[in-house]
Amino acid sequence: MYTHKNLISLGFHDDVAIYLDLCHGDLKQQTVNRTGFEGKVFLATMIGLQIVQFGIFNFVFSNSFLNVLFFLTSVLASILLAIILNKNIYKNIILEPVLFSQAEYEAFKKRLKKYDLGVLWLTIIVVLVIVFGSIFYFIYPSIILLIAIDLSVFSVYFLFTNGFLTKRRHFEQFLNPSYTNKKG
Repeated sequence: MYTHKNLISLGFHDDVAIYLDLCHGDLKQQTVNRTGFEGKVFLATMIGLQIVQFGIFNFVFSNSFLNVLFFLTSVLASILLAIILNKNIYKNIILEPVLFSQAEYEAFKKRLKKYDLGVLWLTIIVVLVIVFGSIFYFIYPSIILLIAIDLSVFSVYFLFTNGFLTKRRHFEQFLNPSYTNKKG
């Protein structure tokens, strides 16, 4: 059974999801397309939590202790939802080995480096949203700002725990040497 600790998503190649299996050190492709149900559940839950909290927001706004408590509860809920998504995202995934030709492999590596640069910039932007959003939230409390902070916290947690900024950037180090010799 795969988890976020032994499987790293490397992106898509010819509309097929490619993963790095850290247990065996080889690349795998997903055989069945997923619907993205987990992401939809997260989004619905986040919006639902914010709507529920919106009713008490005016009361919280007038009390600074409750404002801090509300902020911390909301951020912790984002982290909890990210943990739940991490546990379930690879639960029923079906994978099979993938073999690239040398040209396909080089094209995949090049595209992955470009995507990794985009992920790095996205992470920097999202961290800035968390920092400046938190400062502005305590100066001018806003439910929209809190939703942006929550989504940013979720994104950063998810990117870090799924190896997007560490293992994915250096995926070739985790490949089994026999796999790299099998390329067509």
